Amino acid sequence: MRTESTVYRMPGGLILYRVRDAVLAVLVSSGAIGACASRGTYVRQPPSLDGVSLTAHAEELRGPASDTVSVRLSARNQSNEARDFQYGCTPPLDVYFVPMQGDGRQWKYSEFVRSRIAAISAATGLPWVCVATLYIFRLNAGSAADTVFLVKVAIRDVLGDSLPAGRYRVSALLMRHPQLGEIPAGELELRPSVSEP
Repeated sequence: MRTESTVYRMPGGLILYRVRDAVLAVLVSSGAIGACASRGTYVRQPPSLDGVSLTAHAEELRGPASDTVSVRLSARNQSNEARDFQYGCTPPLDVYFVPMQGDGRQWKYSEFVRSRIAAISAATGLPWVCVATLYIFRLNAGSAADTVFLVKVAIRDVLGDSLPAGRYRVSALLMRHPQLGEIPAGELELRPSVSEP
């Protein structure tokens, strides 16, 4: 029997499939495509990233359809062993936007994704279920990767209807390694597209 489904494509590679009984979430890595990504077995304690140096870079991308911000995580393995980055159901990289001048409010990519999933679930009346396989991005000893993970988000989604246009401090956080803290990604001037109302 054929099952009808509706596809919702979310920022950061998260794809939701609405089927008859649930909303299924599948994460497609935007950073490890074409690299040494493989399937693995989920473990509660993520593997060590000792000896790995991480950097993040935020860039504004202007285009005819939508103005977006790209945040890229790079890594260099200075240890003598291979290191694994694991990711699965949730986006592997969280991104924070904090106004340089403001009242302390900030925008978080992870909260945005959760709110979008909740909205789709509420609209369909169906629960959402994660069906993602754990993937592993392996960084061999002494090697480097310019793009381990990549998040792209529309400026209009960051500013929404409450945050002001202006200069923002951008940072990234590895979701499975929060103990590493936020990784500075630079500063950007965020303004709505002139083509948007």
